[in-house]
Amino acid sequence: MALPPIAWALALLVGALASALAAGAFWGMGLPGLSLALAIAVGHAVLLGLPAALYFRRRRWTHVLAAIAGGFVIGAVPIGLYLTGATLVDGKPTVADLLTCLRIAGIGGALGAPGGLAFWLTLRAFGLFR
Repeated sequence: MALPPIAWALALLVGALASALAAGAFWGMGLPGLSLALAIAVGHAVLLGLPAALYFRRRRWTHVLAAIAGGFVIGAVPIGLYLTGATLVDGKPTVADLLTCLRIAGIGGALGAPGGLAFWLTLRAFGLFR
């Protein structure tokens, strides 16, 4: 079944907004901070979330837990990879640096998970997922 483009666009926007609001609540951001968080979340949603959602849909992974896990990974992996590369000492990461990267990546994942859930709920509201 083909998805209407408006359903995809709205689901991406709602998912990004959910992640941005989660970031705002976590860090106690005001409106300027929320604007930046929303811009970052929209970028994640379009560049990473949309391809992931299409792949998940093709594989028939349309369950809510798949959406939440996908949102977690989309939030965690980019910052985790960046930080792991940025914390090399003499070409080797230290254990303390890797643990810090995992903690920060976990926070990123925790902020991405609500976006995955909101994305899934929006598509479900259109009657596309059960």
